[in-house]
Amino acid sequence: MYLINTDTFELEHFSTHTEQKDAYAILSHTWVDKEEVTYEEFKNEESAKKKKGWTKISSTVQMARKNGLKYAWVDTCCIDKSSSAELSEAINSMFQYYEDARVCYVYLSDLQKVRNMKGPETAKSRSASFAKCLWFTRGWTLQELVASRAVEFYDSGWNHYGTNESLEDAISSATNIPSGVLKKKTPLQSVPVACRMSWAANRTTTKTEDRAYSMLGIFNINMPLLYGEGDKAFIRLQEEICRQTADLSLFAWKAERLYWGGLIIPGDKAPTSPYLGQVLHGILASSPLQFAHAGSYNPVNTGSAQYSGEYTLTNRGVRFDAVTLKCDRKAGRYLMSLDCCDRDSSNPLAIRLMKVGSVYVRSHADALFDWPVGAEGVSEERVYITKILSPELSEAYSRSILSVHLPDEGKETQRLLNEIRAVSPRPWWDPLRRSFFLGLSNQLCALRVECNLRKSTSSSQPINHDVFLIVCAAGPPEPHSGGRRNSLNTFIFSPTSPRKKDKAGTAAPGKFEEYFKDVIEKDELTTLEGQRGLLRLVMHSQVDGALVYCSGESSTPGSVRGTAVECHVQGKVESQGTLSLKVWFTA
Repeated sequence: MYLINTDTFELEHFSTHTEQKDAYAILSHTWVDKEEVTYEEFKNEESAKKKKGWTKISSTVQMARKNGLKYAWVDTCCIDKSSSAELSEAINSMFQYYEDARVCYVYLSDLQKVRNMKGPETAKSRSASFAKCLWFTRGWTLQELVASRAVEFYDSGWNHYGTNESLEDAISSATNIPSGVLKKKTPLQSVPVACRMSWAANRTTTKTEDRAYSMLGIFNINMPLLYGEGDKAFIRLQEEICRQTADLSLFAWKAERLYWGGLIIPGDKAPTSPYLGQVLHGILASSPLQFAHAGSYNPVNTGSAQYSGEYTLTNRGVRFDAVTLKCDRKAGRYLMSLDCCDRDSSNPLAIRLMKVGSVYVRSHADALFDWPVGAEGVSEERVYITKILSPELSEAYSRSILSVHLPDEGKETQRLLNEIRAVSPRPWWDPLRRSFFLGLSNQLCALRVECNLRKSTSSSQPINHDVFLIVCAAGPPEPHSGGRRNSLNTFIFSPTSPRKKDKAGTAAPGKFEEYFKDVIEKDELTTLEGQRGLLRLVMHSQVDGALVYCSGESSTPGSVRGTAVECHVQGKVESQGTLSLKVWFTA
């Protein structure tokens, strides 16, 4: 760490920043492009004085000396930015630099000098000018304000304007930071992650990566600097936060929303996010702007905002152990509580999830939802939620859902009780939405549907029983189509369909029954996994009456008749490339 000696006006190096703790003043300011004095330029005083930034350095040193401090620190000239190691150390230690300083001088270059105030200029209007200063909009000045113990503000003429104590209300109003944090009475790490993120939502930095790097101290995080990684820096910051806290408010963000051709976003800044208008998202935010609404979030019941289970970063996404999801059957979605609530409510907030194969993604990410007390819950031993989903994958995933439309399980339709008894492949089946996630390749899916015909609606005894095996063959996505598919063929198999008779007139068992006896008679389709080749053979050869219906074309409806019930089928590729299979039974 380099410090400016206030007597000699020369830089002195210290191996650790704690050596001169409480013995130096520190400057917080907004940079002026090409006018700041760098580490190399500081060594040549004659050329350094030609830049506007020299006045800020000399004024800081003079005030520090006047206040009896031997050293001063200014970020422009006290960091050797030609050394990547020193730059990384300084940025990772920046919060500590400001916390260890005796006093922080804040120079507001756009706050009008007191002596230049004329006419109707009042204390009220000057206070408004103070809140509008550029200093309150810059990313780096956030942690400088939060970390510093004593802060003195100066206007453009270096006239004293006030302190963090005398201006407490104005600062809190301008930054949305609670007074308890500014007074150092509320521990910073006790504030929910989403709230701390909201403080940076409307702040800007020259480099994209600095949106994340400028918040390292706010979250007590250290991580390597990789300039050139762009938005990935903010993703890495969230991953590091995941490793150090169980605060679920990290996931309480809202995505940008498209509405009637116009744009509605949290905050008042124009978004630059590539995820604009996206349907499905991962669980991590793409920008601090998405936390702009979260300044009033509190832990549920004013207790700890800590998830009682454990969540871990994996190569499959964020893994949550022992989590309860609420089922929104009407919307076909799951809800997960974030253990935090708005200031004016005690009801926990939740995010909406959708199952895609063996993992979940976030849907309707432009909103947060109330946790439905008393609603049906599903306890999962382990849940994986994708971290980040690109716009391309989001579009492809949304078109890789095969929805199966059947009467609700247990619902009576003309004395007929229909029930899905087994599915394959099970990991890709979502029982809540009754849909398969097909992935990004061609896929074969199957359902074992059991139909029981009863004497009357009040009778529980079936008079007939049929089993249908419904197999869907979805073609692969079209190239460069965002996942759009061009084919969906449907096949219906039934062991009760008419069999071919031998020369003696005896109905012989069909090959379908022979090959798939376990599939037909048991409530499992695990056998189907090893019989896919045979199943395709049966499809194409239509042997022994096992195949009772084949759609042939992607949008051709049809019907098949078993011994007791009639099965109507419509496999359809919708206009947007989504897939829909409608199956209904009548007695």
